[in-house]
Amino acid sequence: MLAIPLDDGKVVLYFTFRKQNFSSSSNHYAMKEATLRYHTDSKYFPNHAHVDGDTVTLSNASLSLFKSDEEHSYKCGNNVTASLTDGKIFMADVEVQPFGVDKSGGSFSTAVNCEGSSGVSKAAFITICTVFGAVCLALLVGLGFICCRKIRRKHHRYRPFY
Repeated sequence: MLAIPLDDGKVVLYFTFRKQNFSSSSNHYAMKEATLRYHTDSKYFPNHAHVDGDTVTLSNASLSLFKSDEEHSYKCGNNVTASLTDGKIFMADVEVQPFGVDKSGGSFSTAVNCEGSSGVSKAAFITICTVFGAVCLALLVGLGFICCRKIRRKHHRYRPFY
């Protein structure tokens, strides 16, 4: 279980990973449960519908998110939504690894990317395409200019009279 406390422990996100056997050769894990527990006097939930001083728990125990084997981390640049009772958790730029994290440096293993996440952001892709298009356009204009100059020189040369 991964617990992420916020607001001095008044808000806690719990993520539970469980083993799934897809094949006999390796163990796969997925986040199967998400729970959000918060005190109603937390600064993050000022407009809650409960009495002040209460603790509210929202959860879902039938999820199947962040699937990877125990030798890899799971990485997703897309938005991921986990529906809970009476609410949702929206996550973006997620990288998790339930087991096998390098204890000396705390680094993740090689990542398994989620579907639709190529590792290149949309802004970077648009920038690269724009620069490539501008370079191609400049080359075409340059080649056109050079060809026109050669044709004009060829037609304006003096021809000898014989």
